[in-house]
Amino acid sequence: MAQGTCALRRAAATDAGAIECFLAGYAETSMFLRSNLAAHGLGASSTRAATDFILAENISGICGVVGITQAGYVLAQMPSSDIDLSELRGLWAGRDVLGATGVPRHVTAALTALGIESVQPAFDQNEPLYALALDDLERTPIPLRAPVQQDYAMLLDWFTAYGTDTGTAFSPEEAERRATRAIENASVRVLMDQNEPVAMSAFNATVADMVQVGGVFVPEARRNHGYGRRVVSGHLQEARAAGKAHAILFAANPPAARAYEAMGFTRIGDYRIVMYADPVTI
Repeated sequence: MAQGTCALRRAAATDAGAIECFLAGYAETSMFLRSNLAAHGLGASSTRAATDFILAENISGICGVVGITQAGYVLAQMPSSDIDLSELRGLWAGRDVLGATGVPRHVTAALTALGIESVQPAFDQNEPLYALALDDLERTPIPLRAPVQQDYAMLLDWFTAYGTDTGTAFSPEEAERRATRAIENASVRVLMDQNEPVAMSAFNATVADMVQVGGVFVPEARRNHGYGRRVVSGHLQEARAAGKAHAILFAANPPAARAYEAMGFTRIGDYRIVMYADPVTI
């Protein structure tokens, strides 16, 4: 293998430590890859977030990582300009792609190599990427609660509206899955005001020292009262108390960006999100 060019191979179980070490060097733009690796490892799994990792490496080691989840989402971290992606299409031939996320040029390179960059997506946006050191977060307590089964209908409405607001237009099945998952796991919090639920926040990726905020929603009738900022702040205070040191998020629109900036988040780049209306077969 040449010193410069990074060629591809499928990751083996013994590569987990090296993959995490590499991705940690690009922590702010590798959250989905790192979180999926930590939660599901490199073994075969039918779990939606379980990921098939393809490594780009040269004689010095890993120089890029690209993955596809069981659900069909392509995740890319390829900072080197010397990565040879020509074999990627063959490695994943027959797989269905529902979307892709990552640094814009990394996503473009991966979709081009897969032969699907020209397919018109239902949603394709470069969103501003923000970071915050949680030591800098406010310390006024904001009480939140976890969703319960009685919240299911409300959550179904909220996730449906969230998909519409962000342009991703969740299918009924996807909204149902998210509402169910919100109740079953510990990554979603609800803000109450006078015993009424008024906003939610979710973490869509978590690693040892960092969380990625996603799924922030305030019903339209409740907006412009600071609920979005409060629910995110309270959720991140919980994360800080649990030992997390940093938070990442990408803002779906200018009002959200202004709210996050008011909390202390700093823009550090852009993050591309691509979603297809129907699966695209490689």
